[in-house]
Amino acid sequence: SAHLETGHYFNPHAQRIMEAKAAGAKLIVLDTRLSNTATHADFWLAPQPGSEPAIHLAIASYLIRERRYDRDFVRR
Repeated sequence: SAHLETGHYFNPHAQRIMEAKAAGAKLIVLDTRLSNTATHADFWLAPQPGSEPAIHLAIASYLIRERRYDRDFVRR
């Protein structure tokens, strides 16, 4: 979802995103449209509509294969 859309000043998610960016975090946005959130992104990926699930599965596959996840959290 686009957390930085209209009224984002009242959205706690938007505030945390902007605070993290100010602290040096990189924002990667996967959105088919150039949303307000995407305009703040360090990297914006605009996939063809309907292809998002395949991209999410590819990311999940990479994270699992490379063991780039919190195993203790997943076990719980």
